[in-house]
Order: sequence, then C-alpha cells, then structure tokens
Amino acid sequence: MAIRSRLRWSLPVGVAAVAVGASVALPALTASAGPALPQISAQSLLSHALASKVDTFSGDITTNADLGIPALPDQARSSDLSQLLTGTGTLRVARSGQDKQRFAVLGSTTERDIVHNGRDVWTYDSGARKAEHKVLPAAQAGRQPSEQQVTPDQAAKRLLGAVGKDTAISVGRAGSVAGRDAYVLVLKPESAQSLIGSVQVPIDAKTWMPLGFEVLPRDSAKPAVQAEFTSLSYAAPAASTFQFTPPAGTKVVQQKAEKGRTMRPREKPSMHRGTPSGEQFSWIRVVKLGNVSGAKGQAGAYLNQLKSAGTRVSGTFGSGTLIRSRLLTALVLDDGRAYVGAVTPQAVEAAAAKG
Repeated sequence: MAIRSRLRWSLPVGVAAVAVGASVALPALTASAGPALPQISAQSLLSHALASKVDTFSGDITTNADLGIPALPDQARSSDLSQLLTGTGTLRVARSGQDKQRFAVLGSTTERDIVHNGRDVWTYDSGARKAEHKVLPAAQAGRQPSEQQVTPDQAAKRLLGAVGKDTAISVGRAGSVAGRDAYVLVLKPESAQSLIGSVQVPIDAKTWMPLGFEVLPRDSAKPAVQAEFTSLSYAAPAASTFQFTPPAGTKVVQQKAEKGRTMRPREKPSMHRGTPSGEQFSWIRVVKLGNVSGAKGQAGAYLNQLKSAGTRVSGTFGSGTLIRSRLLTALVLDDGRAYVGAVTPQAVEAAAAKG
C-alpha cells in the first residue's frame, strides 16, 4: 500500500505535506491472503519502523495522485513533474550510506536528477538541458542533502515519528510490496474535522524499512495519494550510479561553495517528541498561504480554473471562494490570502477567521 510523496522542484511532496500535514492508483498490497507473518502489536511495529536503518538500496517507485482537482493547463500537464501531482509518475532512487544518493524523476522522454556523491551535489534537468553543481563543506560531506529526503521510506518515517495522541494506530492485513513481505501500519485521525480516513504504511517484515504510504479519504476505499516501491534491492549500488558527467550541450551552473558550519548529529524520530525538528504532525492543520492573487502565467491560470469550480462564501473571515476536493479544502479570500488543509470547510473557515 502506499501514499504519494520535498524535492525543491518536485510537486508531490508539497501535496503530501498539505494533505497529510496541513502538515498517486497503484496495485495496493497483494489482495490475496498475504504472507503468514508473526503477530506484532502496532506500537512494536511503529518502534521497529522508527529504529530501522537501511543504508544501501536501490529501486523504482510508482506514484499516483487522484485528489479530485481540475486537470492542469495543457502546458503544465506536459511536465513530467506535474504528472506526479495529478496522475501517475515514476521515480528511481539509490542510496549507499549517507554520502551517496541519487534521486530521479523519470518522464517519457526526459529525466530530472539529484546526485549526491561525497561533497559533490548535482541537479540535472534533461528537458531544460541544464545542470547545477555545488560543493558541500567538508563537515557536510556525509550528510544527506535535505532535497533528497523524499523517498517513500523517509517520508513515511518522518510521518510516523511525528504522530501524536490524536492518532489511532493499528496493524492492517499483511501483504507484499516489491516482492517483500510487509506488515501494514494503519494511522487514523481521531478528529472528525479531518478529511483523511487513514494513512497506511507497508513495512518490510525483515528490515523494518517503510516501503511506501497511501492516503485514503474519509469514507472512501480509493487512495487519493500513493507512493510505493515497485522494485527494490538491498544490495549496494555500483559506484558508477553516483557519478555524474553533464551530457554534451548541457548548460552547467556552478554554485558558490557553502560556508562550513557545525552540523548536529541526525536525531532519530520518536513517537512522543515529533520529528527531529520538534514538529508534531497534525491531521487538522490548516496552512496559510501568502497573497496568491498575484499569481501569473500558468499558476495564475490554474488558480482561476480552480476558483471557477469553487463556491462563493462569506463570513467573519470576509468573502472569497471555497474549493473542495476529495482530500483538500482551500479558501481563497478576495484580499489574496489563502488557507488550505485536509480538513472540512468549517475548519478552514474557522482558521481564516482567526487570520
């Protein structure tokens, strides 16, 4: 089973952050009887997942998003990244310790990559024929860049580490993901204000690594957001995987070397103290956006398209347009402010009233 997954140029993570933190459909876990795995409590499964440490693996990930929002404009829809927001996409990932990672968004004819090898970090867009290169300070050479912390195992692990007392956890039906026997950890919000029915996270029964995640809207068995490994190997990837040479004709931008700074050791997330940053997950969080009325180009056109499908509302918050989907509610006020959350319209309006 799976959720969709913050690559700085990747859309699905932003959607997942709003949908699951206001904060894509693939075959879910095999629908047969499933493997006969030893019984385990939800708390033990959660603890195992949070403590898991898999430093070498490679695989492909399929994503699918069905948020129930209008289709993107033609030009934007042609983007491989936009497919991760409103359709199906494919990602390829590889990791060999903390100093070697590769993350790629694969399109039908294009590819976008982030390659981290020691102190070197490359970002590459084959469609734009552009690459950026930066050299990390020596103190950061073995620390994974935050842009790459978006694979299903990492996204699920951060979510699991941030859930609080407003979450009911249980163990679902075991199944198989990418050929791996997997338990399923089910998270359900206790608040009736949440539009999320559950988040389901398959967890490898041997390595305890999360293999994906899936978000189901309340009162629906059809996922709204998914991301899940479709192939996976725990063997160490070849060294060549993390070597990058810009293809001929690529415009290369050399970024300035970052100044060194002391890095705190990476903390393990905990069920009781939230993520390493201290942030605790909330099912009913509403995100306040800046002035969106000034959006231009494709963004402005799409915003107007969304608003045309919405409903005019007014109240103590002022007046604006309420936009509803399977998983998200957005309120765009006439003064340009916007409020978005995976919550009921009443919850969004209440947040807007508070400013």
